[in-house]
Amino acid sequence: MNQEISNKEMRLSFNTYDFLGYFVPGAVFLTIILVFEYYLQKIFPSIPLKPIYSFIINMKFYFLGDESHWSLEIIIIVLFIIVCYSLGHIIASLAAFFIDRVLSGSCLRYPYLILFNISEKNSAPNRLRLKSGIINFIIFLNIFLVFSLFCYIPLFISIIVIGIMIFYLFKKLINYSKTINDNKDKLPPNHSSNYNKRKRIKLLFIKVIKCPFVPLLKRLDNFTHIFKTFLGIYRPFSDDFIIKFKNEYKRVFESDIEDDRVNVYWFVRNYISDKSSFFNGLLTNWFNLYSYARNISTSIYLSFVYLILLIKINLNINKSSDRFMIEFFSNEYKIIIIKILIILLLISSLILLLRYYYLYFTYYNKYLFRTFYYLSKQSKS
Repeated sequence: MNQEISNKEMRLSFNTYDFLGYFVPGAVFLTIILVFEYYLQKIFPSIPLKPIYSFIINMKFYFLGDESHWSLEIIIIVLFIIVCYSLGHIIASLAAFFIDRVLSGSCLRYPYLILFNISEKNSAPNRLRLKSGIINFIIFLNIFLVFSLFCYIPLFISIIVIGIMIFYLFKKLINYSKTINDNKDKLPPNHSSNYNKRKRIKLLFIKVIKCPFVPLLKRLDNFTHIFKTFLGIYRPFSDDFIIKFKNEYKRVFESDIEDDRVNVYWFVRNYISDKSSFFNGLLTNWFNLYSYARNISTSIYLSFVYLILLIKINLNINKSSDRFMIEFFSNEYKIIIIKILIILLLISSLILLLRYYYLYFTYYNKYLFRTFYYLSKQSKS
């Protein structure tokens, strides 16, 4: 028995997801940065700062000289693999938090809530404001980043804008703290202090990021409604299947999905893993596919942000950047192509993000709950 467990652990020590989910996103991020820094150096010889490219060149001259040994090349390849794998873990962590938790959870709602028409208790208005704030913040951020490719924004203006945002944050914090203190008696009873703290932080976050562009948001909501209808997402199960699923869930776990909330996913997933290795393998495949799309999307988007920041820093540092500024904002075709390629990184990231959510909602989660129902009925018979 112990030998079987140890063999299973060895088989699970490295799998396809380690390669697709961690190494490939890290390698994509590093490769995009190196390629763009290389061509920026070729097109703009006066560019002052190119950290990754300069580091690689220095490493090459230091370790791989004319009389370098083959063992050094192997060491560098191994180091490259380790760096890519480590970057992949960082990228996956950022993707899991900002895409899975913030975007899919707080903004779009978790799939089980949509599929089974479960309402979120006492959070509908707050969730709507949170969704509005996140969407507007993402739009504003990316418009600003793209705009900075075509218009020079001095460093001191950026500092002023950041200062205003910090001042606005503290103002909201002070005002909201006063509101909380004035309404302590109105908080719902039988709630722990930790719950109240999380609720206050969430409401504060909603107040801070809420954007006043209501007409824009309404048009965006209409667009997203058409898009969601076209993709077939945000469409719940039929009423008949929901009733059948709830009955089977209550029979197996002796509980209701409305009470278990987020634990519904974990209970169902563990049940399938325990009952059928075949269906568990199919679910793992869907999991790997949507996680790969999510991590690659984050990797490409982070490379887009890195390149924008690299250009902005080079435009705002020492006097040698004056020539780079003139070159970068000229109308030469090579420069326009570079800018278009950087924008294409943003578009590619968005496309892969949509691919992630389609796989995550339409394939993985729907298949998960249908498989549970199937297996529970089979075990019953």
